[in-house]
Amino acid sequence: IKHLTRGGVLGRFVSHSYMRRGRPRAEDEFRRLAQAVSLGIRVPKPILYAVKGGMVYRCWIATKEVSSAITLADLSTKDEDLARTATADAATEIAKLITHSIYHIDLHPGNVIVDSAGRVYLMDFDKTRKFRGNINQLRDSYICRWRRAVIKHGLPEYLSEIMSLNLRRDFFEASLAE
Repeated sequence: IKHLTRGGVLGRFVSHSYMRRGRPRAEDEFRRLAQAVSLGIRVPKPILYAVKGGMVYRCWIATKEVSSAITLADLSTKDEDLARTATADAATEIAKLITHSIYHIDLHPGNVIVDSAGRVYLMDFDKTRKFRGNINQLRDSYICRWRRAVIKHGLPEYLSEIMSLNLRRDFFEASLAE
């Protein structure tokens, strides 16, 4: 169960409450996760969401548990071979987002988890949106965001290299096929 919290400067003062403008954030994330599942993107399966309050509300979302999960960021400091494989698998899942023009604003190694069988899952879909532009721009946005996070958190450089190589290869081959 994830209790949605507000980030940024405002989140330091009011971390658990939102003003209602349209659908509650938990409902948005639930719908986005359900869409991702329907598109074959590996994410935790959404189960339900809950909202408490009126104009000012709190919200939660429940997803199916991913057993014995570890973030890719943590894995990269513990098991390089598995982290390399998981990064390539994460690139495959991100390529699916790109193909469907889904922009995950906060996708980084901390929002990718790896289960006990080595399967990767993309997390934290509350800020995804439809991308209105060309897929090469979207691909490059993902590569830049990923690299910034690797540098910011002092993670191994191979995480950026593998992600960049895989995403560029996948979309280079796709452009050749056209």
